[in-house]
Amino acid sequence: MNEEPDARLTRVASVAEIDVLPTDTAAILAVGLDDRMIAALRRLNALRFLYRDGDSRVTDKGLSYLVTFPELKRLDLQGSSEITDQGLLELRLLRGLRWLDLRGCRRLTETGLVALRAALPRCEILA
Repeated sequence: MNEEPDARLTRVASVAEIDVLPTDTAAILAVGLDDRMIAALRRLNALRFLYRDGDSRVTDKGLSYLVTFPELKRLDLQGSSEITDQGLLELRLLRGLRWLDLRGCRRLTETGLVALRAALPRCEILA
């Protein structure tokens, strides 16, 4: 199965830009991804692909918003230095996730990653 975006990748750099997107937007490239942007994305009921461009300032709180995306297939959180093992507990609920980039998330432990891999066996996790 092809897990690449089959929809146009929409680039956003602010909550204001997210607020005007059609609710069926499926693929996002977020510049400076942070918790506020993830919270704003919750209105996009078809979101399947979330990539970040540049610095990521996502925290565990931002990860808690992701459970509203049951169709999410690909998630790029590379460089999110504030994410901890506690936040990974939220990601375990994303059973449809097939690709997750956690490289550069310095506060994660091997124990947390092992537990996440066990909970999401069909997901390719980069760490």
